[in-house]
Amino acid sequence: MASVRTFLLILCLLGASAPAFAQDDDIVILDRIVALVNDGIILESDLQAELDSIVLQLRQSKRQIPPQDVLRKQVLERLIVTQTQLQRAKQLGIKVTDAQINESTTRVAKNNRMTLSEFRKALLSEGYDYLKFRSDLHRDLLIQQLRRREVEKRINISEQEINEHLAVNRRETRKSVEHHLRHIFISVTEGADPDTISAKRQQVEEVRAQLEQGADFATLAARLSEGQHALEGGDLGWRTFAQMPSRFAVAVEDMRVGDISPAIRSNVGFHLLKLQAVRGEQRHIVAQTQARHILLSTHAVRDHDAARKMLDELRQRAAAGEPFAELARNYSEDHATAAQGGDLGWFSKGAMEPAFEAALADLQAGDISQPFQTSFGWHIAQLLQRREADNTEAFLRSQARQQLWQIKVEDETRLWLRRLRDEAYVEYIQPR
Repeated sequence: MASVRTFLLILCLLGASAPAFAQDDDIVILDRIVALVNDGIILESDLQAELDSIVLQLRQSKRQIPPQDVLRKQVLERLIVTQTQLQRAKQLGIKVTDAQINESTTRVAKNNRMTLSEFRKALLSEGYDYLKFRSDLHRDLLIQQLRRREVEKRINISEQEINEHLAVNRRETRKSVEHHLRHIFISVTEGADPDTISAKRQQVEEVRAQLEQGADFATLAARLSEGQHALEGGDLGWRTFAQMPSRFAVAVEDMRVGDISPAIRSNVGFHLLKLQAVRGEQRHIVAQTQARHILLSTHAVRDHDAARKMLDELRQRAAAGEPFAELARNYSEDHATAAQGGDLGWFSKGAMEPAFEAALADLQAGDISQPFQTSFGWHIAQLLQRREADNTEAFLRSQARQQLWQIKVEDETRLWLRRLRDEAYVEYIQPR
């Protein structure tokens, strides 16, 4: 490692064209290494670019910027953790294609209701180079794929876990009460001795005392927290009880807006929470549609025109008084529904293909659509009725599964990142 380190230092500290006999005053430092991470490096220019980006974000959100030495330390640690993940992705042969980057860029632009050209201009207006955006997106997509492979694919949620989760959180979950939380995290390494744990607890209590005396939580979080949201002022966003680790839920249950929690011990360290605000909704009501249809597929004997013509004839027969259900039983090629007269039952928005929902959109009860095409073939559909249904129970179960998954992903990711960081060779290079 020493020879590699020496070689890298020479490359980064000396200009390539500097003569061998140059005096110290003639040496132009183009860049320098600030850290070695396994067989990779982090350059001063990389660190400064990330610092500039973070400072810009803090200024745009009008948050106080931590002291330079504190911010530099936090950003460098973030770069080290990122470097270890990228190295792991390379070891596993994970790659991101230009097509994936283009697709993600288009999706980001679309989510912001912009064309790609408008999106590029918006980035430039905010001081963010488009090529750097694509480079950062490439990095983020690599890390996403790595985490799915290393962490997320190992996570399973059982029905029993969902039942237990709902049982514990049912009262508040049913009301969909959300809590806006801020978080300060002080880590404790695995296997730490009692004196170290005691010192960490004392540190947390001192921070809590400052907060009780009126110190700004977001400022202290940005300066002291070791959590993933530190530079955002410890902002965890809006969460229901079900979206919190159980230790947090127990603490938050007795808190009022503005309160600071007692120190909360977990398997990775100590936590402080601030309850910023509370909001809630009670029920989950969804619009549902009941319809029936007749499906005809296309093949060598029946092309698109023939299918559409046959459906036109069936539509006319139904309009003349033949029962739609009877026609569906005799002609529909959807074997799952034909025996029930083509009845699709009640379905919510998004359950059917967009073309199917569009065909029903302007119909009144009893109306029959014109022939239309989906990926399954050609259809005519009859709207039976519409309703608003209380889908709270099914919604809560779906939410519970997502919430349990998210909690497990966060916990597993935190432990995985710690192991990855602990196993890495890291050497900090101090300037001479």
